[in-house]
Parts: sequence; structure tokens; C-alpha cells
Amino acid sequence: MSSYSLVAWAEFCHLQLSTPLPEDVYFEHLFIDTREIVDGSNGVFFCLKGRRNGHDFIQDAIDKGVLAVVIQEDYTINKPIPEGLFIMRCPDVLLALQQTALMHRERLVNTRFVGITGSNGKTIVKEWAHQLIESEKRSYRSFRSHNSQIGVALSVWKVRPEDTIAIIEAGISSVGEMEKLEAMIQPDIAVLCHIGDAHDAGFPNRQAKIEEKLALAKNYARTICLPAHIPDVVAFIKSPEAKQIAQGKELCFWNAKNSEQSGIDQGILQVISSRFNTLAMQSNAMAAALVALCCDIPPKAVQISLGSVKPIPLRLEVLHGDSQSILLNDTWSNDKESLKLALEFLEQFDQRKHGIILSELSSDSAE
Repeated sequence: MSSYSLVAWAEFCHLQLSTPLPEDVYFEHLFIDTREIVDGSNGVFFCLKGRRNGHDFIQDAIDKGVLAVVIQEDYTINKPIPEGLFIMRCPDVLLALQQTALMHRERLVNTRFVGITGSNGKTIVKEWAHQLIESEKRSYRSFRSHNSQIGVALSVWKVRPEDTIAIIEAGISSVGEMEKLEAMIQPDIAVLCHIGDAHDAGFPNRQAKIEEKLALAKNYARTICLPAHIPDVVAFIKSPEAKQIAQGKELCFWNAKNSEQSGIDQGILQVISSRFNTLAMQSNAMAAALVALCCDIPPKAVQISLGSVKPIPLRLEVLHGDSQSILLNDTWSNDKESLKLALEFLEQFDQRKHGIILSELSSDSAE
């Protein structure tokens, strides 16, 4: 576990101090939810504002023994501050959290970072790439789908210096969001796994959406992995707008509609075609395989591991029930594109009577 001195951290993040800091006090853990604090003695609690206001839980954090609390600069604490607790003030608590992650990222000079973005498939590609890599190298991947402005910061913080590969998921829903995610991840390899309808409302058009997602590769990536079977992606990467992103970088493609146009070993492609029955799942598997290859995993090792990759719970998860029934559990996502992919997957069970249990789609994808 990495540790940082309060003094160096406060200076890096430009935090305002309530009392002078001792030089020999260090912290290891970041907290944003007091329910997750078991022992806060070497941790920092960030009072983020969301559906709940983190400032309302300062006393809970104090009761659980946190070392320091980061609060909004204009917030007033009306209770006495316990001895040994350090109060840090700043204009933007979320930005302070992100700067803390950036501080840690700059220490991880020997870890190769993979950033994965896209409308759908990010979590599956991330999990499968991790499974393909971990047999050969020490690999870390972000937890579940922690891909937001908060989730990426916490994910980067959890990468250890001994991790050879770190795979971080980056999710955005509007223009301008990728800049901070890219700065925290600083990916050596950037992956755009899919472009669909999810979060369309946050972008003026499809090209703007692709451009914003590929901003993940703008300043740090040396390699960009792209789906060649999606015309909008191919059109953008050939456009003048893509020049500042793609120039001087290695472009690696996979093609789920024409595997011969993929930069992937034929033995790997044979395993994918025999194991996965839908275009979406084949594309996810190809993307994961390409990531592993770009991380210098031998093709034969990738081929062997692909035969045993585990399904992701709640993502096109096949469950067997009574009377030879099958339940397809895809409750993780509820956008139109995810529904389309689930229905395509369902078609492979063509000898069975189909039924669908469908909740209301998310507001930015429903029609």
C-alpha cells in the first residue's frame, strides 16, 4: 500500500490548512462514504456533494477515526475539532480527490496503463483483458464499472507500484468530461470498444461523441485500439479532426464482421468464433485479446486463456432454471443499445419460447 505525507499532499493539491501539519504524518486510504470506513486512522475523508452532501457525515468520519477531512472552503464546522484531526479546505472537493489520484499516478512510472472507453462493453472488455493478462503478468483492473469522475480517481489510487498492468475504465456522458479522466489515467494504451446510443443526448452528434471518447488517447497514449467494423469510428479516424489525437501513434484494429482484417492471431480468432455466437460478444473478445497482445502477452497464452474466460455477472449472464428454462440476466445496463445487444444474444436460443421482463429505459436512450 502506498503512503503519502500530509505535507506533500496538501502542497500538491493546494489545500488550505486549519493548523500546521507535522512532517511525519502519512495517509494510505481515501474515503468518500463513511459506511465503508472500518478503521480510518490512516485515511482521508472527502466531503463530496451528490445525492447526499458529504459534509453532513463529518461527525461519522470523525467517530471512525479518520486522519483528515477535506471540506469546501466556505463550509463552517460548528463543533470542536478533535486533537489529531486535520481539516483541509479547498474550492472544489472533487477536484482535490482527482488531484490526489494524479499525485499517485505520477509515482507509478513502471506500470503500463490501459484506458478503456466506449458506449457499451467497457466492463466486459476490461474484465476479460484482465483475465487474459493476469496469467502472465501482475494485472490490476478498476472495480466493477467505477468509471466516473469519482470512480476513476478511486480506481487509479488503488493501483500499486508492483502492478505491471493497470486497466482503468473511463465513462463519460457529455462533452468536456474526458479531459480530467485522461489526466488521471494517462493511458499508454487507449481502447474505444464500441459506439452506440448510450448518452447520445450529451453530444451534438455522433462524430463529437467519438472525438470526446478518443480524447482519452490525446496526450499520453502510444497505442490506440479501435473497432474497424463500426463505420463511424473508421470515418472519424480518417478525418482531419482525428489528426491531433492519432498522429504519431500506433493504430491497432479488430473487425468483428471480417476477422481477416483484424490484427489478431488466427488461432485466437478461431477460439473466439467457436466460443461466442453474437457480433457484440465476438467484438468484446477481440478487443480484450488485442489489449492483451498490446501488453506483450504471447498469442498462444491469449488463445489458451480465451477458452476459459469467465462471464461477467449481470452482463449477458446465462442462468439455467427449472424445466430446462434459461434466464438471460442483463440487468447491469438499461439503455437502448444494451437492449438491442441482449435481444441479439437471445436469438441464439431460437428453439425456445422467449419472454422479456423490461423496466423503463434510461431517459437519454428511451424513445
